[in-house]
Amino acid sequence: MAGNSARHSIIFEQAIATAFILAVVVAALMLVSPDSPLHYANARYDSATFMTAAVAWAYGMTPYVDFADSKGPLLWLIYRMGYALSPGSYTGVFILSVLSYTVVLAVIWRMARRELGTSWQAHAVAALMLLAFFNPVFFNEVRAEDFAQLPLVTCLAATWAARRGSLSVARAGALQGLALGALTLIKFNLAAMAAVWTVILLVTARRQWGRVAVATIAGFALMVLPWLAYFWHEGALGAFFTEYFFHTATTTAAVTHLSVANYLTGWGRIGVLTLLSLAVMAIGIAWWCRYRKQHRLPLWAAFLWFLAVTMLLARQGHHWVSMSLFALPGAAALLRWLGRVSRARHVVVGAAVLLALAVCLLQNYRSPNYHDNFRYYQRTESLAEHDALAQRIVDARAHRIVYLMCQDVGFGYRLPALPACRYWFTQAGATPAMQADQWQCIEAHRTDAVMLFTRNRVHAHDRLVALGYQPFTPPVASPRYTLYTLPDALRKPEK
Repeated sequence: MAGNSARHSIIFEQAIATAFILAVVVAALMLVSPDSPLHYANARYDSATFMTAAVAWAYGMTPYVDFADSKGPLLWLIYRMGYALSPGSYTGVFILSVLSYTVVLAVIWRMARRELGTSWQAHAVAALMLLAFFNPVFFNEVRAEDFAQLPLVTCLAATWAARRGSLSVARAGALQGLALGALTLIKFNLAAMAAVWTVILLVTARRQWGRVAVATIAGFALMVLPWLAYFWHEGALGAFFTEYFFHTATTTAAVTHLSVANYLTGWGRIGVLTLLSLAVMAIGIAWWCRYRKQHRLPLWAAFLWFLAVTMLLARQGHHWVSMSLFALPGAAALLRWLGRVSRARHVVVGAAVLLALAVCLLQNYRSPNYHDNFRYYQRTESLAEHDALAQRIVDARAHRIVYLMCQDVGFGYRLPALPACRYWFTQAGATPAMQADQWQCIEAHRTDAVMLFTRNRVHAHDRLVALGYQPFTPPVASPRYTLYTLPDALRKPEK
């Protein structure tokens, strides 16, 4: 009877924790995610590219053959699932991001519960981690780094559980292999970062390192091999390796001059706030290691490795989101201290939740990205421009589009407008061959529409008009984009 009672108590506690986490995640993402129903579908960056790729895949186009970007196929699959849940909007992606972050915080809650000993401290840690994931310095939309948090926390939790002895090293290795495979298929540099946890696990295993290595390889293969089989079946295996690995490395290398040094020194206040955020993480790790000296070496080794890899590649704030989990030791140390000095448990948890949501709301208010598409702010010129261009694409029945010298920010989501060529938008660090692919498509009239930054009209306007494309400038005071559509008589039939 006592055993059943204890078991029921644990199940009840976990159910309460899950409900709590789900509630705070929904509230936070409602405020900060442009995918939420509180936002219009404009003012996007990477997420629009992911959605276009997902829709193209859903319409029968082949990844890395008919369209290509620097991201992995698992990320596109996530967006394809979101599109299936809610065609024509990002609500489905919002639902998937809620589920992903709920699981991430549930894992964090369980770790904090084991380390700190009480559920109220674990609740507060989970709430405070929202400040790390949705840090206003780094976050402005749900991106690859956000969907990567689940495999990242899996690597961390598996290593932690193995070191505690609550999980066999072989099972921890298998979990890490699955997670590393998922990261490779989302954004492969994240797998390079997370591999440090596997190294730590191998050191932890000592004489069982061989079992860990085999289990890790098996888990990795289980995740990756079905994708390789799919691309082989589609005749796209070579394109997958060429586009995702080789061309991504090429375009990334082309913009290394925009990396961390320029980011930290040239972005002024943002660079200072980034350094401050990293300092807070480092102080938190040092604080926690005072209580758990056995965590000192693995935590510092992992933190410094993540920092080194990020510094090689970081050009924008969201590239630092992959380091968010290193705020966890500091949050745990803070709650351990509060557990000693405060008896107002509900007040502490409530304050953590309110602080997290207040920062999310503040971020929403301060960022132009949210002013442009939050439904309950005033209608901005940017929103009016987006609506005009999106409707023009619908009216012109422009089912194929090229974003020339600009990024795909989601103008074609209503129709939808699909990639007219493999490199349908201009990537950072685009090679001459990628740019030539766009112009070949445009000159052959294989695209129905071309989107161009208005400031770049001098480079392409006359050429596009000479090819028969008709310009449309949205009726706003300061248009940022010009859309060129091809008359029906000049269009090539779709394949």
